Amino acid sequence: MEILGKTVKPLLQISLKEGIFVTEPVVAACIRKAIALGFQVTSCAPDYTQTIPNNARKMQAVKLGEYIRELPNQEKCLVITQPGNNALAYSDSTDVPMGVYLSAWLQEKLLSIDQCFLTENSLNEYGAFLYSLLQYKNPVNKPTLPMLDEKPLRAMEEELYSAMIWHPSLAYQNNRPVWMSMQGWRKEMEIPAAFKNSFLIQAYHLDEIKKLKTGICIPADQTYQAAPNGLYYLYLHKGTYRIVYRNKEYAVVGFKDIEVIN
Repeated sequence: MEILGKTVKPLLQISLKEGIFVTEPVVAACIRKAIALGFQVTSCAPDYTQTIPNNARKMQAVKLGEYIRELPNQEKCLVITQPGNNALAYSDSTDVPMGVYLSAWLQEKLLSIDQCFLTENSLNEYGAFLYSLLQYKNPVNKPTLPMLDEKPLRAMEEELYSAMIWHPSLAYQNNRPVWMSMQGWRKEMEIPAAFKNSFLIQAYHLDEIKKLKTGICIPADQTYQAAPNGLYYLYLHKGTYRIVYRNKEYAVVGFKDIEVIN
């Protein structure tokens, strides 16, 4: 993963030690799920001390390419990058995506998938217009691979990506996006506002809190949005959690432990 800080070996758990970009609970939840599924999660972050972007991406591609070539034949590598850095073409020679360098270094065409362009509001006005048009003509309710003439739809003349994923429009339940369930992997849990002056409700994995200090643990989920019935709802996978209640100054006003049975 490009957003991870430098890793010496595959992660066994996630914490703030892995960098500021993984502090978002959904990102951390994806990493936890990947580890649970048996993936070896490591960093492919560029060298941010490099002041010339192309040099940083070239070095990043070489390092990643060497890692891929050392993998056993039966293993595959899924590289998760920031939007655009996995593109396979470019128009500005001063801004070449890492995907171009990696494809050239490995001397093979990569399977590159974009998951940002065909989303609500997209990355730019053109993407937002195309997304609105597609959703108006034939709305989808689950991630879909759009096809045109039996080939993956291309939004640009350049073949920037092998395919684009078309995501459904946002839907909410109890003031939370329903995609937070990760297709049913996480269960919606009702959490009462049990402490006076509580503002932010967070759920931490209890086993992580016992191994690490609370201050460097990343919540499994959090919200400050109460539902119309006055309760809070968090999306949690099977396990034990510590529900932490914080006020507007981020100070802890109380906590309780719960168990989730999916």
